[in-house]
Amino acid sequence: MTERLRSRPSEQYADRGMVPAGAAAAIDCTRSDGVSLDGSVPAGLEQLAQCFARADLVEVERAVANVPPDLRAIWEPVAVSWRERMGTLLVAASGAIAEGIRPVQAADRFTRAFYQQRDLASQAATVSHELVTSVELVSTTSGSFRRQRAGQPSGRKLA
Repeated sequence: MTERLRSRPSEQYADRGMVPAGAAAAIDCTRSDGVSLDGSVPAGLEQLAQCFARADLVEVERAVANVPPDLRAIWEPVAVSWRERMGTLLVAASGAIAEGIRPVQAADRFTRAFYQQRDLASQAATVSHELVTSVELVSTTSGSFRRQRAGQPSGRKLA
């Protein structure tokens, strides 16, 4: 088979960069009128099969335009059907992803609410600590003031 590949004229030119590698096969297997040299595969049908094999449905529709008219009538509905089926599958997959993402979104909302509540609790604890400090300061100041009015120095405690 290696000898067969090297014997093709387009391979000689492709190796020299004169013919794009993908075009070499098309040059070798078709005549100028678009018929396969060995008569087994009509021109364009091989390209169509390759596009289907790659699952490139956009290229499939373009390749259908290159097949002979009698085959085009057969392959156009096939290409359209596959495109519609793939569209349906993509929509179904998208719906499944949307359904699957809902628990993740709910967990994210829960986590955000938890962190917000934690921050609010931290702020409340800070305010509470400041309030206790203020009450103690007022209490200490008030007690010192009462002791001074009673005649006792502010540093002593009553017995």
